[in-house]
Amino acid sequence: MIRLLSRSRPPSPARKGKQPAFLKRISLIVAGAVTAGLMSTLPAAADPAGPPVPLASVAATGDDQVFALAADHSAVYQWSGHGTDWVKVGGPAQDLYAGGAGLFATNPDTHKIHKYNGTPDQWTEIGNPGAEFAVTSDHLYGLNPERTAVYEWNGHGTDWTKVGGPAQDLYAGGAGLFATNPDTHKIHKYNGTPDQWTEIGNPGAEFAVTSDHLYGLNPERTAVYEWNGHGTDWTKVGGPAQDLYAGGAGLFATNPDTKDLHKYDDAPEVWSQAGGPGADFTVSNQHVYGLSPERTAVFQRTGDGTNWTALGAPLASAPAADPGPAATSPAEAAPGSTEKPAHDGDTAPAQAPAVQNTGQPNTGPLLSVTAKDDLYAVAPDHNSVWKRDGDHWTRIGDAAQSVHAGAGGVFTLSAEGKVYRYAKPDRWTEIADRTIDLEVSGQHVYRLSADRSYVYEWSAEAPSGWVQLGGQNGQPLGWYVKEIYAGAAGLFAANANDGSISWFDEANSQWRRVGGPGAAYAVSDKLYGLTPNRSQVLQWTREGEKWTVVGGPAQDIFAGGAGLFATRPGTGDVYRYQGTPDQWLQVGGPGKAFAVSGKHLYALSSDRPTISRWSAEQCLWTSLGLPEDSSYERARQTGFTAPVPTGATRVRISGSPGNDNGIIMARFFIPTKEAAMGILHGDDRPFSNDPGEPGYRMALFWDTATGAATFTVLPSTRTTAGRVAGILDGNFRAEIPARPIVMGSFGNVAKMQRSAGWLNTIESLRLDGTELHVKIHGVNSALPVFAVDTDFTVRLGPDGLATVTRAGDAYPNLEVLQYRPGQSPRVLARDEMASRELWRNGLNAIPTFPDINRSWVNGIRTTG
Repeated sequence: MIRLLSRSRPPSPARKGKQPAFLKRISLIVAGAVTAGLMSTLPAAADPAGPPVPLASVAATGDDQVFALAADHSAVYQWSGHGTDWVKVGGPAQDLYAGGAGLFATNPDTHKIHKYNGTPDQWTEIGNPGAEFAVTSDHLYGLNPERTAVYEWNGHGTDWTKVGGPAQDLYAGGAGLFATNPDTHKIHKYNGTPDQWTEIGNPGAEFAVTSDHLYGLNPERTAVYEWNGHGTDWTKVGGPAQDLYAGGAGLFATNPDTKDLHKYDDAPEVWSQAGGPGADFTVSNQHVYGLSPERTAVFQRTGDGTNWTALGAPLASAPAADPGPAATSPAEAAPGSTEKPAHDGDTAPAQAPAVQNTGQPNTGPLLSVTAKDDLYAVAPDHNSVWKRDGDHWTRIGDAAQSVHAGAGGVFTLSAEGKVYRYAKPDRWTEIADRTIDLEVSGQHVYRLSADRSYVYEWSAEAPSGWVQLGGQNGQPLGWYVKEIYAGAAGLFAANANDGSISWFDEANSQWRRVGGPGAAYAVSDKLYGLTPNRSQVLQWTREGEKWTVVGGPAQDIFAGGAGLFATRPGTGDVYRYQGTPDQWLQVGGPGKAFAVSGKHLYALSSDRPTISRWSAEQCLWTSLGLPEDSSYERARQTGFTAPVPTGATRVRISGSPGNDNGIIMARFFIPTKEAAMGILHGDDRPFSNDPGEPGYRMALFWDTATGAATFTVLPSTRTTAGRVAGILDGNFRAEIPARPIVMGSFGNVAKMQRSAGWLNTIESLRLDGTELHVKIHGVNSALPVFAVDTDFTVRLGPDGLATVTRAGDAYPNLEVLQYRPGQSPRVLARDEMASRELWRNGLNAIPTFPDINRSWVNGIRTTG
């Protein structure tokens, strides 16, 4: 049996909405594709009796049964085969898998796989959870959650047969089952007999399967290839591509610029336009089906050309007359009383605030997002701050009460009332204290003093860094502020005693009452408020204290560029205001926290904690996970599954399995800009908790559950002076690839150096679930000097006890961290090199300088 995957490989996150290869969508675009619109060629769908259900995806079996999954994953629908009628046949479901063998779905709670029996709501559980599944013309295959084995369902009950070892991804269709090797990324074909696989091709960005062919996209995504069916011979059939969809009806691809759909005409480089853009496509034996860009209608391609027939979409069962928060009173009203608070010119003393003035910060946002969708989050335990980077979370700071982001930067408010401004990971500057509320809008940063008597705007040009807004000659406002609100419509403050709302008139440097009282307010380019009994949602007209009722009742309101959102009392379901009074659309269920950007709503769920993003364009929720989870997964990916960095070298070390205490990372790095007396570049960074931090010299990753470890050495980079020095050895390149790593006895290092040259060496003395003990001889690849010798141990004891020891050269810096699922990174050790002086930077590694012998217990240095 071909080893499709290293056995030390951990599970990787399942790709959301992945289709089996019979309907496989992969990233491709056809060379020379014609620009045109797919859905622009479709007839308009008839107005439904109720609103269409937003859809996440469409799927089709080989015999043209068409299914759709609701965007909220609450239901599975089947097209009736006539007109635009759809029938609910199941749900909830996480993902759909369809092909010649039928329709299958995973349960979002148990993640077990079920088969649809052909009758609405009749499904049979057939197997346990899997990392992914794939459907051929007559079989269902699954990859276990650990991605260590491939199984084939026997067709009855819950019996499965193991047919292969570890695998990265599965691709299936009429042409068979295929899998990729995670180490070499090459593609293999299952020969139909358990553990019998054949290597058939080199790495590809992805692959897709029709009824009789396998197609692949090269790693650069510049060409589409077809496997010739024997050996490792492939034929180029197309150029660059964005997405590919395959099935019995053939191969289809979308143009990366126009998103138009094109069909491969079974001759190399020959493609014809099939339609315009769509949110999703799926292919059966006879047809290709498309989901409209707004995900509210399904279409079927009929024959050739760009002709499509509208199949409609399922209709919401709830009556349109009860869409969400509904107004219960006349269309125009003010939020409350007409009594005005004292303004800046008033001299009457303010009464004590009705809210308790504890000096502790208000409960600020756990989520914050800029207009451009830069998302930040405070971990549920408030011990760390995170930023969403692409498909993962990056830890950028320590404990915080709340996080606030805008074009002007990222800020946190601590439990002690201190305001910090973010510079770069783990670098924050304190810019204020004694603060009880903080708001960031665009370039503006506002804060409310701890005694609720002063509102300030941050200004780097002001002597104190802050400019008072309102008040005279440094005097308090004359009224107490409960909360401040900011957005494109301006800065607003709620009165702590009567709940009225005032707007800061910047031109006249005065606060002007605009309404009230109110239970809560929200600001985008408009100001919205909730009446004290939360029965009405109102919008300020910007005319004095005149307001318009737009809905109600509501528990809370949130606003931003993507619109106004409200939660429903009792259920907590979230609704979006459609721009017309009393017109609201439900977009999701209850949430613990919400944040609104220019295009999206973000939510922290309250039942199974995760952060999700709702798209106003697609009416679709996407799970973004939790910050605590991402550091563990990122550590696992960085150390074990991600490609080796360019120019680096890596070895894998086998050990004995043990208790799962997460991933332990030990990373050596040079904190200065230059090293080796200015000849080499350092990593120029402080200590970091990010497992994906690219700046280091060498790194160890240890999976305590499997006992496996990896050791990686990065290339050395010469400075300008270093390249000039290249005249001495004839090597003028800036980056010099890392020298090879050899594994063996540390006592034989000298012998190995004589026989093989300037090499990195690692000796594993103990590697199991409780202890990692290695000796390392690390070299730079540019100079035959400044090698680092280290005797390094991490020992895990009961009750979370962790002991780290380092003996040998006092160079360079060392950081050791533990990453566990659902928890923030834990620092086990931090050690600084003996000297940061340029002339000594690196000399500490030569024998004339004294060695060190240091220990840490739970991150605290105890010896040396």
